Amino acid sequence: MPIAISEGARIFYRLEGAADKPLLVLVHSLGVDHGLWDPQMPALLRYFQVLRLDLRGHGASSRVSRGYRIVDYAVDVSAFLKQVIPSGAAIFGHSLGGGTGMCVAANPDCRVTALIVGDSVISPENFVRSLYDPLFLQMYKLMTRGLSQKEIAIGIGKIEIRIPGFSEINLYDALAFTIDRMKDIQGRKAILVMCTGVDTFSKLNYGEMLKIAKASDTAIYPVSILEYVDVRYGGGITAVEARNQLNYIAQYSGGQAYFPRFDGELPGIYEQVAGQLRMQYGLGFIPTNPSKDGRFHKLKVELVDEMGNQLRIPDRKGKPVKYKVFSREGYYAPKS
Repeated sequence: MPIAISEGARIFYRLEGAADKPLLVLVHSLGVDHGLWDPQMPALLRYFQVLRLDLRGHGASSRVSRGYRIVDYAVDVSAFLKQVIPSGAAIFGHSLGGGTGMCVAANPDCRVTALIVGDSVISPENFVRSLYDPLFLQMYKLMTRGLSQKEIAIGIGKIEIRIPGFSEINLYDALAFTIDRMKDIQGRKAILVMCTGVDTFSKLNYGEMLKIAKASDTAIYPVSILEYVDVRYGGGITAVEARNQLNYIAQYSGGQAYFPRFDGELPGIYEQVAGQLRMQYGLGFIPTNPSKDGRFHKLKVELVDEMGNQLRIPDRKGKPVKYKVFSREGYYAPKS
């Protein structure tokens, strides 16, 4: 049984698939183990070598007396990556595993090539607090009230662990927090986010999020399910507003927003995003306005020929190819 060691915790893992395929690490959610991914394994193994692990206190990994915060799980996964796959890998984390993966990706010593976060509550307070303290406190109160075994069993069934923001949509806060965690990562980077575009509970408003997207060097690619829902249940003004806001957030970050109506469109979207990232060019220039006013200055990128006219690209038959330039809308000048 393969085991890695981290701060006294023994971390169980399972490696499956061909070694010549890209490596994908799966990090499970709270209260389960690596078996969470069993239904997806046949499909995943067609494309990846897959490594599944059990977080401390879960499955075949050991239990420790304390240290059940997201940052503690991240320490384990970071140590695990260094020991087992020092060359780096992509991580997909679900719920608790998503928050853990974000902390790992922010560690410069870990070579995380890509991070996929699913169903995670992304807020700073959830990274540093224990997930079990509220549970143990409520169980302690039950055990010390002199209740019968039946009453205790009923009481356990009524225990709730509230995670702030879980019943709301904190899209802007989640994007801003993710951008901040990625700011020190070097090289080409992007955020692909599956969402509706609706935000109900963020501390940031849309204008503040748009400003963060403008100033960031991380392209945002939203894939909205609003069109999918609209086809089946009908839409409204909220959907229109959400679509416009996602378009502007993506546009100002240098990315692109997608609004698929059917499941079959998703593979093509992923291929298009991957193609854009592969063929992306970095351009630099010296502005004619040298003032350091801290304001946003708009830019327009065009393809022109040697005469300054719009560049014409013919296909094999000599017909002009339709193309579109995706670029950042501008930049913030430094403030003196």
